[in-house]
Amino acid sequence: MGENWSMANDPVGEKLFEVEAVPLPPQTRTPAGATKRFREYNQSQSFLLPPSLEDWLPEDHEARFISDVVENLLDLSVIYDSYVKADGYPPYDPSMMLKLLLFAYSTGVTSSREMERCCHVNVAFRWLAANAAPDYRSFSRFRSRHRHSVRPGPRPVCRGRVGQARTRRPRRHQAAGLGEQA
Repeated sequence: MGENWSMANDPVGEKLFEVEAVPLPPQTRTPAGATKRFREYNQSQSFLLPPSLEDWLPEDHEARFISDVVENLLDLSVIYDSYVKADGYPPYDPSMMLKLLLFAYSTGVTSSREMERCCHVNVAFRWLAANAAPDYRSFSRFRSRHRHSVRPGPRPVCRGRVGQARTRRPRRHQAAGLGEQA
């Protein structure tokens, strides 16, 4: 780079002027994050208005369908009538517990402990539970107390190999809960 550049149309090859070689400073690259502006992110920020779970669950979600079925189509009088004693801490509403159980089974969750965990982290479970979080013992007690009141429909169909449908065999813990005896 320390030599002169010749003019393109100069047949003699004379140099136009002398250019002194100046060392260039090394280029420092700044990370993109240093100059880029990001969206605001603050995990400890409070909401101006309390959040509504209604806004977080889409209108066509399966949890809304299960809630409608339990509220409008099922007769839960047998379950409600089974609560005759008024002692102890009040139990969770049976319609809420049934909604949670049906939704859990429809999504493949059968463990009471997993249902409890889902009530803390899954928006659909939180919506069905109205932001309550029943513990695993509540699910287990409800399931065993009302296993004769709630009769399941046909067994769910799973896909085996491509194009071949098969019925799922009940698991042992389902036989003790809402499932049929194996």
